Amino acid sequence: MFNPILQYLQTQAKYGYSLKEDEENFITLPYADDFCLITRDRRTHQRIINEITKHINSMGMRIKPSKCRSFLIKSGSPEIVHFDVEGYQVPSIAEEEQKFLERVLFFSGKSSECFKLLESKVKEKLENLSYMAVRSEFKLEIYKIYVLPSIRFLLTVHDLPITHLKKLDTIADKYLKSWAGLPRCATTAILHLNTALDIKNISTLYKETHAVTHASTRLIGDSRVNQIIDNKLVRESRYSRKQSVTVQSESVFKNAFNYNCIQGEIPGTTPEDLPLSDAEETVLPPPRKFIDEVKKDVKTTIIFEESQEILNHVKNLVSQGHFLELTKVEQLDATWKSFIFNLPKGTMKWLLNASINTLPSKANLRQWGKVTNDKCFCSKKQTLNHILNGCKTALEQGRFTWRHDSILNYIANCLDMKNFSCYVDLEGHQTPAGGTLPPEVIVSTLKPDIVIIDNKNKQVKIFELTVPGENRISEAHRLKLKNINISVQT
Repeated sequence: MFNPILQYLQTQAKYGYSLKEDEENFITLPYADDFCLITRDRRTHQRIINEITKHINSMGMRIKPSKCRSFLIKSGSPEIVHFDVEGYQVPSIAEEEQKFLERVLFFSGKSSECFKLLESKVKEKLENLSYMAVRSEFKLEIYKIYVLPSIRFLLTVHDLPITHLKKLDTIADKYLKSWAGLPRCATTAILHLNTALDIKNISTLYKETHAVTHASTRLIGDSRVNQIIDNKLVRESRYSRKQSVTVQSESVFKNAFNYNCIQGEIPGTTPEDLPLSDAEETVLPPPRKFIDEVKKDVKTTIIFEESQEILNHVKNLVSQGHFLELTKVEQLDATWKSFIFNLPKGTMKWLLNASINTLPSKANLRQWGKVTNDKCFCSKKQTLNHILNGCKTALEQGRFTWRHDSILNYIANCLDMKNFSCYVDLEGHQTPAGGTLPPEVIVSTLKPDIVIIDNKNKQVKIFELTVPGENRISEAHRLKLKNINISVQT
């Protein structure tokens, strides 16, 4: 029933608006039972509205003027204008808010209005979460699992420059640091790096959603949709004072498209030679599998680029970056992500601050202007690494030994004692003769921390535990290998 109206509008296309000379005129962009009317002249616009009203009334239907809004641009600036629909003055979007597919249309067209809308939404969600009577660690998990996905759609349908996205990141990071117990000087990499807490920042989520949507639109959209995107890219590529996410999305999409074509999803296919339908000269969309693969590659690329940007920042951190750089370089998926939110209260806060060297050691307190003396009990400078690994007093008091044995005890309780012979350098877990190497295997004065014997396959596994600082892992490994030189005969 709606098609005759659209067919009439197409006969009036010469009165529509063209984005560039010698290109197709746009007079309407319909969606389901909604349509917009786009013309170049105010009087022509009112005339076509009157004609549409007559056609609709002749079909037994009615326009609902209260749901209509008007928007006019004169000499490059927006202007308030009212059009008449059956005696009803249609308000301008400057007077009453208008949404299209949940996207808010703003009168000025400036990104600052869009930023204010998203800023208010984000702040409202963060404040509501902040007032919840739950532990701070749980708030981080709630934000990651529920709050971020809840704003995904808003980020998808609105356009923001990167400068405004950074402001949203700053707002969110303030709350995240507070819930994590991190000081103001702490790097946000511990929150966002995928080998740390893996909480996406808002700008990453925005780039990801826009890039995936851009790829989907490019592949599925018709020629008019792609024409509009082309013109948007031309305009935004000229930006000199701000960066365009659309331009970045187009670059990532092209790389993913070409890669999947080479991989044989559509052999020999380029955007110019996609197959045409037999019925009409229109470009058929690629197969669903191809579209899904392109979108998957686009998403992976965006996440990788954002992760690399964080890592490059971490490399420049003299005191906070050792642990984070190590996890990324070693390609470790930190196992703490699976349980860190459920640790005893205060433990996660200590772990995060210890990882980036923001615990209140005397060296840090002096740097922050809180104390004048940075000496430890042993008269050496009390850095975090000194406290955890280098204090002579702590060594003599057995603190390092206790930590080492506590880890061994945990491992010992997890070993399969039924199918293997397992010996650990702890009381109650040693061989009958003492030590960890049974004399029937080898006679030695050495006592490895853990020895696992597989009698069925005639194999002996030897493990040595050490707990060094992040900057001494390679050196500690070398020393352990040097000290263990056992020749086992079976």
